[in-house]
Amino acid sequence: MRSAALEHRGGIALAPVLVVDSDPTLVTSYERLLRRFGCRVFSARSRREALRYLSRERVHLVIVDVGLSDGSGLDVVRIACGCRPPPVVIIVTGSPVDGSGRRAFEAGATAYISKPIGLPGFSVLLEGLLRAIVAGHR
Repeated sequence: MRSAALEHRGGIALAPVLVVDSDPTLVTSYERLLRRFGCRVFSARSRREALRYLSRERVHLVIVDVGLSDGSGLDVVRIACGCRPPPVVIIVTGSPVDGSGRRAFEAGATAYISKPIGLPGFSVLLEGLLRAIVAGHR
């Protein structure tokens, strides 16, 4: 359910979102959820594709898996966070290891989540972050 603040901005269609995951099922799930919030969603299935997208386009939110088929999602986080202004970044991992959360935050991630992702909790996190994005662009 969208709040009045998000409705006021016509959803958050002005804030494009990049989803980066090599699992097509997860990408589809992220896209569906984000579109319910009114987001324009772009997806990449690899590190290379994500970096190419970030070099051409400005995004306001990035959701990226740590383990990509062609490298680390942390590279995507670092590049995204080097953009001006930097987007909000959520990093997701299917196999958390000691120190991985610390490395994600050091790279610039805003949030660190372990799979499997609970949809209700993830929706709450997204709504809060999207509200902050909208508030920051008024």
